[in-house]
Amino acid sequence: MEDYSIARATNRGWININEQKLRNELKRKRVIVETLGGEGEVVAKSELSCADTDVVLAALYAKYGARWIIEESYPGVFSNEELKTAVDLIEMEYSIIPTQDDIVSIKELFDNYGYTRITMALNMSESCQFGGQCFYVTPQSPYFSKRFDFREALAFLADRKRFYYAVNSEGKRSYDFVDEPTKKQVTYQRSKNGNATVFLDLDNGEEYNI
Repeated sequence: MEDYSIARATNRGWININEQKLRNELKRKRVIVETLGGEGEVVAKSELSCADTDVVLAALYAKYGARWIIEESYPGVFSNEELKTAVDLIEMEYSIIPTQDDIVSIKELFDNYGYTRITMALNMSESCQFGGQCFYVTPQSPYFSKRFDFREALAFLADRKRFYYAVNSEGKRSYDFVDEPTKKQVTYQRSKNGNATVFLDLDNGEEYNI
């Protein structure tokens, strides 16, 4: 019986990384330990046993997470922009050590919904998961009590082309209209709070002033 544990902190809490859970393609590796002399020269080499190699690989996964598996086994599947969101999505919605089917499923989400919708849906669901609100709104907003998991948030955004909100003088999102605001709402945010009103194009990820 093992007398140690290797764990990784995720959005779901601390997860034990057991080397038996590592995918076979990651286990097909050898770890060579080199002993160096006083001037940095190699004076001896030894190869770790399969059991110890598995422990090293589990520790690497605990440190780097799904990003390590993606870069090792699925290079080029995700763009640099998509990669962080893909890793966050894996650790929140999928098995902690993703399968090839998981990777294919996530790539299909990006292809079908786009980076902006995926990222926003993930942020919305994470906020709800930890007791927060999905939107920056007041109790008077029809969206005040809305709660979404990731799939529900994605469905909410799927057919939307734009997402409207107010930003403060530093350009930070401070209030969500969600739907297109009225002129009265835009004027109120500008005169009362000094906020500009913008919308996010959910297809291209660009922000536009109104």
